[in-house]
Amino acid sequence: MEEFKKNETEELFSVRPEFLIPEGERCCKCGQKRIDRSKSRNSILCGECREQQIHYPFPKLMIPIVLIAVVLISLAMIRTPKVLKCYKSYSQAESLAMEGEIYPVLQSLFEVLEVYPRSVPVAERMMNLAMKYGYYDAAAYVLNEHLVGQEVSDVSYARITEYTKQLDRFYNTMERIEDTVNSVPVDESGEFPYLEVKDRLKELLAGNEYEPALLYYYLSLFTEDQEEARDYLEKSVEADERFSDPLVLLGTNKRRSGDLSGARECYERVYLRDKHDSGALRAIGILCMLEGDKEKGLELVTRAYEENPELAYVKETLVIACLENGEQEKANAYMEQFKAEGTDFDESFGDYLSGKVSLHDYYIDEKEGEA
Repeated sequence: MEEFKKNETEELFSVRPEFLIPEGERCCKCGQKRIDRSKSRNSILCGECREQQIHYPFPKLMIPIVLIAVVLISLAMIRTPKVLKCYKSYSQAESLAMEGEIYPVLQSLFEVLEVYPRSVPVAERMMNLAMKYGYYDAAAYVLNEHLVGQEVSDVSYARITEYTKQLDRFYNTMERIEDTVNSVPVDESGEFPYLEVKDRLKELLAGNEYEPALLYYYLSLFTEDQEEARDYLEKSVEADERFSDPLVLLGTNKRRSGDLSGARECYERVYLRDKHDSGALRAIGILCMLEGDKEKGLELVTRAYEENPELAYVKETLVIACLENGEQEKANAYMEQFKAEGTDFDESFGDYLSGKVSLHDYYIDEKEGEA
């Protein structure tokens, strides 16, 4: 009897091993042994349980799932650079356009639309920028190819509707001008009927049906008096400054009269808005040569040619810039190339090449030929 009480008392007051280990230090699996942190301070298992866990076989049912996951991740990684590039083009479009990089911005957005042709946000951004900076052909393209028939918000619908009206007005005016010019017969002497064309264009200005910026611009082209032409160009710029050609031509009008500072102001207004405008690049390059910085002039004229090799007079200007910088061989190579392409040069350019006309006289106070 005493022996039984003794054993019972010992059992009641004995302490089991696991109760000697603080709760936060016990193995989370067996609950009997202390956590082994010799391999990792973040371990939650004792050494024995960890060894058992390591040797558990990988479930065979998981193998197909893992393989599919690996394939999906690989495909995502392949697509990621293209997706990131597209997102970068979209997100940085407006800020780059404000820095004068509108042309490459529109090219980048066009490439994004080739990848995601149904992306309304990208199409809207491209159209907004194209209209803001006067790239009407690009705006018309993205409207017809990527926005017609798409669902857009009420705000976007109102904006696109207004853009459509502006584009219709612009292209209807261009078509009417072309028809007007072609409808005026040339008299027996063979001289172009400038006065009659001007009168008909002025009639189009009387109403509100056509775009005045275009009408004033073409009136300047059919005007032989430079003061009158300047007045038309100023009115064209005032009507719509997004149309860059009148502003460049206004600068050329001032440059030919000897107002180089006024010319530079016009050219730089275009250049700051669009650093890839070939007309502005060529025009500023000419000013640089006239002012003595011929190396800079050659650089800008070369850029103008690279941007648009078919720009009026850019080939002549490129040859002149090479000659003014003492690069005779390069000038000769360009001349051979241009002649092989069938380019016709006017008499005044020949006078410069033969030394009859100086750089200054070629670009200032010229009454005929080069603009």
